[in-house]
Amino acid sequence: MNYFIIGNSKLIKEEIKKIKANEQNKNIEIVTFDLEDNTILKALESINTISFFNDKKMIIVTNINLLEDLKPLLNYLDNPTDNILILTAENIDEKTKLFKSLKEKTIFKNLNNIDYFNYVKQNLKDYKIDNLTINLLIDYTNKNIDILANEIEKLKLYKEDKIITRQDIIKVVKKYSKYSIFDFINSIAKKDKKQILSIYESISKEEDEIKLLAILASHFRLLNQIKIMSKTLKDEEITKKLSLHPYRLKILKEQDSLFSSNEILNQLKLLQEMDLKIKSGLIDKKIIFPIYLSKI
Repeated sequence: MNYFIIGNSKLIKEEIKKIKANEQNKNIEIVTFDLEDNTILKALESINTISFFNDKKMIIVTNINLLEDLKPLLNYLDNPTDNILILTAENIDEKTKLFKSLKEKTIFKNLNNIDYFNYVKQNLKDYKIDNLTINLLIDYTNKNIDILANEIEKLKLYKEDKIITRQDIIKVVKKYSKYSIFDFINSIAKKDKKQILSIYESISKEEDEIKLLAILASHFRLLNQIKIMSKTLKDEEITKKLSLHPYRLKILKEQDSLFSSNEILNQLKLLQEMDLKIKSGLIDKKIIFPIYLSKI
């Protein structure tokens, strides 16, 4: 059987467990290949090789959206073995030939359309929790299924009386930001001060100001390296030198194009100045980003 599953990693793992549980033969060898650091040819070689200690193989290929040469995989899907092949991705462009071909030739499962409310109810079915509290929990975890699953387990450990209230959510569950450092730097590139401040207020609830300065500086240094290397090196050479996946380099180059070389260097200089002023006690770290914002 061949499966193509897209969705959150947590839900994909649960779906794979169901597939394995439904197999009549339980003596299965499971091998995983991540296309971030492996090739589809190695996965196909493995699935075509006899297992000496197990009756069947289950080959899991993650990040199938990174596949470049589709032909070997399609050849296998047209003439598969008795083993189980599971192809997974968190996100994939549904307009691509890759998506359309895999959907046609496999058992396709889309787990992205998650009913978060029912997910919480199902996982807390032995607990007393009202609808408003469920919605608060979903809001706190920013509709991230991995985070939601972890926070549900945390609540179960905390609430031995099996009654979960709004105050329990506020006290126990960490409130997660809907923004990333990537969003923050994009807003800096656009010089959208309102958005910069909004994202900062959200991210700063999770990260210490000094750590946030360090993360920003590290990211801008990486952008600077990419800008310099891009003048003389091919993308393949840059990925090797900086130990980056090609897809990540593509995204970083798109962001890098939003800044001139001088703008990146000015950001690094400004971040260094802010860091020194905090560490020397000249500025309270709580007001450093409003000052940083005024200098952009």
